[in-house]
Amino acid sequence: DLPNVVQRLLLELKYTIVNERIAALQKMLEEAQERNDWQLQVSILQQKPLLDDIRRQLCKALGNRVIV
Repeated sequence: DLPNVVQRLLLELKYTIVNERIAALQKMLEEAQERNDWQLQVSILQQKPLLDDIRRQLCKALGNRVIV
């Protein structure tokens, strides 16, 4: 029914946004490593576990297999 479809689409949208954010952080981390910007690297590495946890929760809600 429509409410379930809408809920699933919203979860999939959130999942996509989180994945894009994780990919952007990875790119930022690589650039920070090239510049030896330790402060930025630490900041990025502090954000990643939270995003990974959100992604795991979304996977669980979507019924997807979680790969760590």
